[in-house]
Amino acid sequence: MHEVTSRQSTSSGPVRWALAAESASAFGTGMTGPLLVIYLHSARGLPLGLATVVGGVSALISLLGNPSGGVLTDRFGPWRTAAGGLVVAALGTAALGVAGQLWQILLAVGVGGLGLSVSMPAQDTVLGRLSPEHRSRVFALRSLVFNAGLGVGALAGTVVIDRQNPASFTVAYVCDALTFLVALCCLAPLRHVAGRGSGGSRTPWISPIPADPRLLRLCALQVVFTVVGLGQIQYAFAGWIEYHDASPRLMSLAFLANVATVVIVQMPALRVTRGRLRTRLMAGMCVCLALVWLVTLVSGGRSQLSMGALLAIAAALLGLGEILHAISLPSLVNELAPEELRGRYNGAVILAGTTGMILGPVITGGLLQLNRPYLLMMILAGAALGAAALCLRLERHVPRAANAVDG
Repeated sequence: MHEVTSRQSTSSGPVRWALAAESASAFGTGMTGPLLVIYLHSARGLPLGLATVVGGVSALISLLGNPSGGVLTDRFGPWRTAAGGLVVAALGTAALGVAGQLWQILLAVGVGGLGLSVSMPAQDTVLGRLSPEHRSRVFALRSLVFNAGLGVGALAGTVVIDRQNPASFTVAYVCDALTFLVALCCLAPLRHVAGRGSGGSRTPWISPIPADPRLLRLCALQVVFTVVGLGQIQYAFAGWIEYHDASPRLMSLAFLANVATVVIVQMPALRVTRGRLRTRLMAGMCVCLALVWLVTLVSGGRSQLSMGALLAIAAALLGLGEILHAISLPSLVNELAPEELRGRYNGAVILAGTTGMILGPVITGGLLQLNRPYLLMMILAGAALGAAALCLRLERHVPRAANAVDG
């Protein structure tokens, strides 16, 4: 394995190409991702419940794809792994736009989800290698361009897609597939800069998740982070609004407040947090997540105007938590990772996030089904505060040189 010897500035060409790849794939995801269930129900005629289940197939496939992507990255290098994953994702996504029968839809969703989940650890490994002196900044920039790409893609989706015209969905999914190929073209100039895999005996196929106690603690925390915050705006917020029979526009307002916070505050936050310990920023993120659900709890039973304002504040706090997460956890993982296992470290943490994305809706849906939304808010807030204490305990196990946020 060869790490980049000339340490790249975050404004360098290679970093810009890597971020452009993230932005391109985010644009496509934003265009079609939020409308998958609507597409399957309205355009392909699947019952709403079945359409929702099919939409979850991609997440389940990721449980296999994330660790596999880490192993492939370490063995064959991030460029080859990312290229293969993005091509497979493009094929699956394009096929979904024309699939008509249930088995074809399931196959397309599975193939697309597998390709994307394999490429993710490889792309994180590229980012981790390109600028070892500025990893916090690089991952913060990744969060910024990814959220901006999602927002612009969602806006484009509203222009392209017409619910009454099934062909418009096909156009959108073909465009989404092309964004994966655009991302591949952006990564092409990095095929030598990003480094190679071990190519053989140094990284065997076994043990896709390294037995590093620090990594395992970070993975456990990542599950909690995702369950209590990073994956909940589409579920807990929506369920809370539905429970109080409030206007669906409040959900749009909350989403806008969340995205705007990330886009506006990400880089100023990086300057403020420079030199601080990543584990303490993670603890601060947990406090933000606890406040999200406490503010949401207070919003219940109020007028539409008051409830909308409080939910916007809660969504902004969630955005602040996402910002602190982007600055701290991905870069800490890459600081701790041995070069020959960097793909597996990234794959393990991404797998933890995927697990949280699956568990979060299950927990939220279960408590909402039991008509216990207030209990849900208290559980989420309590779990976030518990995670904050675990972040501070992790601090003693992480070398200070690896724990301090770089510029």
